[in-house]
Amino acid sequence: MAVYNKDGVEISTVYNKDGNALANVYDKNGNPLLSDLLTVMTYNVQRWESINRNIAIQTEAFSGRKADIVGIQEWGYNTTGANIGDNVPVRTFLANCGYTEIEVGEAVYNKNALVSKLALSNISETTFSTQSSYSYQKCYFTFKGKQIAWYNTHLYPENVTYQSAQGTQLFNAVANDEYFIITGDFNSGCLSMSDTAYINVLKQYADEGYNLANCSADYGFMGTWTDGTDLTGTWYPCDNIITSGNIDIISVQRDLTKVEAETGLSIDHVPLIALLDVK
Repeated sequence: MAVYNKDGVEISTVYNKDGNALANVYDKNGNPLLSDLLTVMTYNVQRWESINRNIAIQTEAFSGRKADIVGIQEWGYNTTGANIGDNVPVRTFLANCGYTEIEVGEAVYNKNALVSKLALSNISETTFSTQSSYSYQKCYFTFKGKQIAWYNTHLYPENVTYQSAQGTQLFNAVANDEYFIITGDFNSGCLSMSDTAYINVLKQYADEGYNLANCSADYGFMGTWTDGTDLTGTWYPCDNIITSGNIDIISVQRDLTKVEAETGLSIDHVPLIALLDVK
C-alpha cells in the first residue's frame, strides 16, 4: 500500500513532528503504509460455492496474502454475490478485509470482479467478439506515481480456438497502455511451452517482452486448477498474472490453504499471488 497526497502524487517519505523521516509507517492492522512493491492476486472463486464458503480459507486468501488488488473470476450470477461463513455477505467480508473498491462486471457467465484497496477509475467492461458471455474488465489506478491499466478476464474453457481469439483480442487491447497488469483465468490446460494452448494463447505475450507469472520460463507451469481434492491429482496452470515489461515480477506463489484443509470436496481453483515491482 502506498501513500499519496491530495493531488494523487505518491509520498515517498513521511516525517514525524520533529522532522525526522520514518522508516516504517503502519495502519491499525499492522500493514505497512509505505511499500515499493505491489501485491496482486487472481482467484476464480467458483461462485463462492462449496469449500469457497469457508470463511477461514477466504480470510487467509484475502487478509493473509495482503494483496493490494484481486482479480476475481466466477463471482456469481448476480452482483450481490453469495454469503460465506456464518451468512456473512461477500461484499461485507471483503470490506472487512480492507477492500474499498468492489466492481462486479455484467457479462453473463458468472461475472468477473475487480477488488481493490487502491482507488480505481475509468472502469469499463468489454465482451469478447467470440462468446460474448465472457469478457474483460479494465480500470486504472495509481501506484508509485504511475498510472497503471488493470485488466481482469476469464477466457472461454475447453476450446483453444475461442481462447486464442480472446487472448489475441486482449493482447491487442493492452498494446496502448504503457503500464498494465492482467489478472485472469485463461482456462489454459497447457503444461509446457510446446502445448497448443501456450502457443496459441500465451506465447504472443512472452514474445512481446511482457512478464508472465505462470506458464513462463521464469516461473514454470504452476498448477492452479484441479478437479481433485489434493496435490496428487492433475493440476493445470489455468490462472495467470501478466504485466508490461516495465513491471517486474519479483515472486509468485499459490495459496494452497484450500488443499491443506483436506475437506474431501472438489478444490477447483486456488489463488495465484505475485509480488510486482513497478519501474
